[in-house]
Amino acid sequence: MNVIFLEYLFIQNYKKDIKIIKSDEKFIISDKIPQKLLDQINDHLKTPATQKDIAQIIQTTKEEFLSKNLFNGKKLGLYSFVSKRSPKSEKQIIEIKLFKTDYFTHKIMKKIIQNHKIKNSVFIDRPYFFFTAFGLNIFLTKNNKTILTLRKNKKLSPTVSEGIIPSDIKEGFLNIEKLIQRALMEEIGPIHIENYKLLDFFLVKTNLDFGLSVEVSTKTKLKECIYLPAKDKAKESAGHLIINLKKYKKKEDSVSYLTDILRSYILRKKFY
Repeated sequence: MNVIFLEYLFIQNYKKDIKIIKSDEKFIISDKIPQKLLDQINDHLKTPATQKDIAQIIQTTKEEFLSKNLFNGKKLGLYSFVSKRSPKSEKQIIEIKLFKTDYFTHKIMKKIIQNHKIKNSVFIDRPYFFFTAFGLNIFLTKNNKTILTLRKNKKLSPTVSEGIIPSDIKEGFLNIEKLIQRALMEEIGPIHIENYKLLDFFLVKTNLDFGLSVEVSTKTKLKECIYLPAKDKAKESAGHLIINLKKYKKKEDSVSYLTDILRSYILRKKFY
């Protein structure tokens, strides 16, 4: 399935159609945040950030990139997310606009969020400069089981979480299948994808990462998937858990059941 920018994406098992627009907006931080933008940012922070605070965050982020030899690649963030009616069909649609940013800017904005905390207004107004990541949460499934990944920071996550980057878009198209293959190849390994379906939207409240949850079924045994070689597996994960989905009751027509299972599992289990 191809997602066509400026066109409609019709998703089976989802109650609304989706329209994704790649906007011309950019948000890049290099050495300083303009005071006008900082004032807008401070409107949504519990404790205001000063130019001195920002300068220190930028400097420590630069040192982190240099010491760890991090690559400042380009990425896409969420510019807007609106539920509206299509002017052509009168159907309810969800319109998503994405903007260009980079990993350096992303790191800075996450540190601002961590250091100064956000107000609840950020979830209502959704100012784009906080939402510097848009991606997929991938749940790999087979025979009513799925893999959850334990991250290096001891946080439990879906099988793979992968951000969308500009190179995922070719001639105005975002190929969902290729994006899924790239993500799984990098963090799980070479597996056979049987099919997939898009589920719910997700928002990580602690860092404002936003995106779509995807269920991907495979013919490869999940135990084999855990031990396959992958470029970023050792770097990104501390281990994997295979969860039996039959133990959880799925609500009729629910597209959020895998996210709900992940949430409930995190609440019941402790990892150290």
